[in-house]
Amino acid sequence: MSRWARPRLARAGITAILAGGLAPVAMTGYAQAAGFYSWPDASYLVLYLRHLVSHSGRFLADNSPTLEYYLRDSTSWQQWSSVYGITLPSGRRVPVEGNSLAPYRVLFAHHYFKLVILAFSDKPQLDKSISAYLDTDPSYRFLGVIPFANPGSHGRYLIWEYAPAAGAVR
Repeated sequence: MSRWARPRLARAGITAILAGGLAPVAMTGYAQAAGFYSWPDASYLVLYLRHLVSHSGRFLADNSPTLEYYLRDSTSWQQWSSVYGITLPSGRRVPVEGNSLAPYRVLFAHHYFKLVILAFSDKPQLDKSISAYLDTDPSYRFLGVIPFANPGSHGRYLIWEYAPAAGAVR
């Protein structure tokens, strides 16, 4: 019986040591994954946007899945476009490759989007182009900045609203 107990105790001891060594590695991996895959904190943005969105209008957002989810009681997914694709009135989504402003410029000229929300996180170069364009378009009014943070980063949302000048034809 004494011969049988020693190998079992040795195996149990080695297993405990190895498990203890894996714990810090697993915790580090979990923290890194949370930083990569967690949504930016949109709680203040959602509160701010709730009164601006309705069952009509279309919206362009860097972080559209988050907003689609949290504003699902007052919007539908068909109203949301992103820097990766434009949702047409039919619900068909047209992918947008690269950082070209061209497809968005056409839609801005036709006042397709009621709101534009940029975070400069997914496609910062495209967001800079969109931001520069909206700053020169008199039919879009800059509403403000809302900060965000998540475990991996922090930043700010910039928001524009389509607001034609008084007497302008829509």
